[in-house]
Amino acid sequence: MKKTLLTAVLSAGMLFPTKAPDTTEEFKEIQNKQRIDEIPETIKYNTTGENCSEYVRFTGKKLYNKLYSYTDAWNRQYAEDEKFQFKQGREKKQLDSLRDLNEIQPGMILGAYNPNSPRNYTIRDWKNKKPEYTHVLLYAGRDSSRTHYFFHEWGKKQEKITLNELEDLNLKPIEMLDESKEIIAEIKSYEEKRKT
Repeated sequence: MKKTLLTAVLSAGMLFPTKAPDTTEEFKEIQNKQRIDEIPETIKYNTTGENCSEYVRFTGKKLYNKLYSYTDAWNRQYAEDEKFQFKQGREKKQLDSLRDLNEIQPGMILGAYNPNSPRNYTIRDWKNKKPEYTHVLLYAGRDSSRTHYFFHEWGKKQEKITLNELEDLNLKPIEMLDESKEIIAEIKSYEEKRKT
């Protein structure tokens, strides 16, 4: 009797080339290779009110042990380390590639342009330039369905949103940032002084 195509494929190990993971460690190793992240729940925090930058700094420290500077969203490009600049219209593809390569990790900051923000016309950044963006979000990672998540404070709401929801808010991803190793000592010193 002839083998069916499916039986032949299965017996050759082509459809399922590796066995199912036996242990939690093996499962975690597979998860890491696919860059699947555990997405935490949203943290609620009493900010000074409508302050996305303060919320990102607090959440980054609480969830990912990141030390970000005490500054406004539009000055983060100078205070943190730039990891990647996005090309408009290719954000999803670029995020997937960057996560696949582990070039971006949960806990990094996304600077996003909000075309509806009045701050685009009323403020200047540290270099006295019009800001490239006025909103920041914290990257929460990518789940098993390859959906990217972000934490942010939007008005009075503190929430977790997807890349699609970010686009629905008309936000345009500009760049990914990470903590600056050069200023971590300064931030630690500042925080120690605040405790006393």
